[in-house]
Amino acid sequence: MEGWHYQWLRDYTPLSNELVSAIFEETQGISDLVIKLYLYVQQFSIEGGFEVITREIIRKVAKDHFRLMKPMLDSLKTGNPYKIAQFDDLRILDAKERASSPHPTPPVQKRTNGVKKETKATNPPPIIEKPKRNVDYRK
Repeated sequence: MEGWHYQWLRDYTPLSNELVSAIFEETQGISDLVIKLYLYVQQFSIEGGFEVITREIIRKVAKDHFRLMKPMLDSLKTGNPYKIAQFDDLRILDAKERASSPHPTPPVQKRTNGVKKETKATNPPPIIEKPKRNVDYRK
């Protein structure tokens, strides 16, 4: 990992295969989650007085912070396209897509095959204001 040497801990924790494996397992390689997990792990370690990064801390922090994403991450772990399809913002890139573009299409972007839709300018309906009623709420 590129920024691993940027640690706020008193004791530097070298990057090992065990830690890489734990981070990948908890984030499935999603770069945003990797960065957040790295930040949260250090925060947890400092606040707890551990000042070190371990596989157990990675698992605990991921369990606490990625609870809502767990079903999505679990579907990615299986590699089952039917389970992955349950989530609108996930899709698997095939080998041709990955090789042809250095910047793959984001998962949430729908494909249009180069055809742009024309939109017609419509006039919005006029806003009709209703008369205000004087209501005495003290009664």
